[in-house]
Amino acid sequence: MPRATVSFKHEEQEWNHEFEVDAATTVLDLKRKMTSSAPEHAAWFELCRDGSTVKNSDLVDPLAIYIFHYLGPSGSDQDNLEQHVAGLTAEDHDDPFPSAREEPRPLSAPVAAAIAEPAVPRWRITGGSDKGGIIVRQSESLKSADLGRVSTGAIVEEIAKVGDRLCYRLEEGTGPAKGWVSIRVSGKELAEKIS
Repeated sequence: MPRATVSFKHEEQEWNHEFEVDAATTVLDLKRKMTSSAPEHAAWFELCRDGSTVKNSDLVDPLAIYIFHYLGPSGSDQDNLEQHVAGLTAEDHDDPFPSAREEPRPLSAPVAAAIAEPAVPRWRITGGSDKGGIIVRQSESLKSADLGRVSTGAIVEEIAKVGDRLCYRLEEGTGPAKGWVSIRVSGKELAEKIS
């Protein structure tokens, strides 16, 4: 089975890791495979190729080397991460994604058919028409930094979703390129899923 290579280099840390992929594997699938024990961490990094960030909806090229670019959590997530990193052993640092060593499970026919047309969830921003859009925050926390507003009618790509909070990447429209928004507040829908 083909393998995609992810490379990371920062200060004294450096590693390359290979992940098994198939023709239908998207970048989001790869990021979720890399963070299988904590899928919400897929929003904490980007993968880049040839100097540009690749979209979650792009298909993985097994011949490419993807560069891991850490974005990081903020607030209490940052504290939890620092505690986790402080508790890692040298062996953990050598193998940052141990779940990738596991043998892939065979896919059932319905699941294989469902991923033949990979789809990254996309949302249309419907709220905030009287204010020019809805508030975007730096992290999942409603108390995190306000990054501005994403415009009503904008189309965004889902990176992660926790309850009614959505981490997105802007596809169409205006506003911050990425951040966290509420998809509903007090029963009022602020975004609708379109794919």
